[in-house]
Amino acid sequence: MAGKGKSRPMKVEIYGDRHGEWRWRVIASNGNIVADGGEGYTTRAGAIRGWGSFVTRAQRAEIIGRDLPDPPQPKIGSPLRSGA
Repeated sequence: MAGKGKSRPMKVEIYGDRHGEWRWRVIASNGNIVADGGEGYTTRAGAIRGWGSFVTRAQRAEIIGRDLPDPPQPKIGSPLRSGA
């Protein structure tokens, strides 16, 4: 387990799918998949290049929706209701 102030790094998994294509996905330290390439590649090297392209482009990506107001927060002490 990670100590205070330290977080476990995310992992990038390069894997072959059931159709014989190569894919990449990012796995958070809690095991959740937080990103994937969305397409298959014919070679493992192609999947790695696709991951590299994603990293490069994500660093320059425009963040949209940042001027939207924060969603309303439930009042303290009020029960959360779903579908009621």
